[in-house]
Order: sequence, then C-alpha cells, then structure tokens
Amino acid sequence: MSFQATLTIDGKSFEVLQCSHTLSQKYDRGKTTTGVRGGVIALILGGSDEDLLGDWATSPTVKKDGEITFDRIDQQSTLQKLEFQEAYATLYFEFMSSGTIDADAVFEAIPDTLNLDLTNESDFDARVINNTKAIVRFVERTHTSNCILLRLSAAKIKLDGIAQQNT
Repeated sequence: MSFQATLTIDGKSFEVLQCSHTLSQKYDRGKTTTGVRGGVIALILGGSDEDLLGDWATSPTVKKDGEITFDRIDQQSTLQKLEFQEAYATLYFEFMSSGTIDADAVFEAIPDTLNLDLTNESDFDARVINNTKAIVRFVERTHTSNCILLRLSAAKIKLDGIAQQNT
C-alpha cells in the first residue's frame, strides 16, 4: 500500500515525508490511572521556501491549528486524519545537502558545531546531536536534498474525529 501525507496549516500545505505521533495513558493493573496524554507530533517535511514554519518556531507564544491527512495513493482514499489545536512548534531543524552525504563525516563534525564549554547545555547538546543524526540518516536513506524536522506540541488533538485533550 502506498501512502502520501500532507500537513496543512493556515491554508498552506507541506509534503510530509515521515510522521510519528503518540497518545498514551498511565495504567495500573489493567485500568487507566490518568487521562490521555499526547499531542506531540514529530514530522519530517520536504523543504519549502515558505516562511510560515520558521516564523512559527521562532515565536514562543504563537499557537496554531492544523491537520495532517494520510492518504492511500493506490486506493485514492483517506487512511487517517490527525487534527491538532493550539500547537506550539517546539523544534524546527532544516537540513540541506547539495549532493551525496557521508553520514559518518557529518556525525564526526557535530561536536565542532556545538559550544561544548557550556556546562548547563548538555540536554540541548544531546537533542541537537540526536536531531542531526535523525535527519542525516533520513536524508542518506531517502536521498532527499532538503528537509525539515518539525516537532509540535498540541493542547488538543483529534484522530479520525475522536477528540483528545492533552491532560
């Protein structure tokens, strides 16, 4: 089965190359003990000259609503629709490669691009390293020359019409 996904925000569409989203509940002895948690959506998008995503990610108070539609290409039908409300763009990481990349060389160069003298930044450094590795592996695997890693944190999500509030 072939799939195609599209992220739509403010009437603008972006090609989704990879997506993951999670809904979970804590449980004990087979019974839930908390409300549904979720609302974190991680996407790898095709590169775009549209400024909307970068502007959103650099605006700490801006919340947006949008949707991701997952379509079956071979059956010309929608498989799933994920809608989100009041979402922050918590990560925007763009990677561009003008040719074939050597992932090992990029991984070796990562520490040179970080200021590792800052002792309180170890979590930030680890996130940068992990995000860089994830996007470089994706580029190496798919031969995509320009892509964006985008992470969203939404207050409310709706999966195929069933609403969940992030508790």
